[in-house]
Amino acid sequence: MNIYVMLKNICVATAVLILTACAGLHDSPDYVRHTNSALLDGLDGSDMLQFQAKAGSQYPESDPAAEALRMSWLEGWLKQTKKCKDGYVITERRTFGFAEYNPAGYNLVYELECKVQMPAGLDAPAGTPDEG
Repeated sequence: MNIYVMLKNICVATAVLILTACAGLHDSPDYVRHTNSALLDGLDGSDMLQFQAKAGSQYPESDPAAEALRMSWLEGWLKQTKKCKDGYVITERRTFGFAEYNPAGYNLVYELECKVQMPAGLDAPAGTPDEG
């Protein structure tokens, strides 16, 4: 067999393998999450986190099923980044403002705060100490 024919066959087989692998990537939940959302640390230096997500015809802003999907994306980001292990509270949900910096074209912004679980045996500080 000619060496050029063998190289051609190897190249074709490699191309088919790569295309097959890439085709399955679009079905991955991680791919969908990465394409449609992002989790950012507090933009103003605070401890707050900001979750940004797309809405639109595929994921309508006020559709409960689309909102549940966005919350699963948020959970996936928190698990991947190992943040908010004790849970979180969404303190604000809003649409992006017209003049806000939004290069990824997201539609919704969620401000969230991680809950902090006090270790067993420690009490949370209660008010100010006695001055006497």
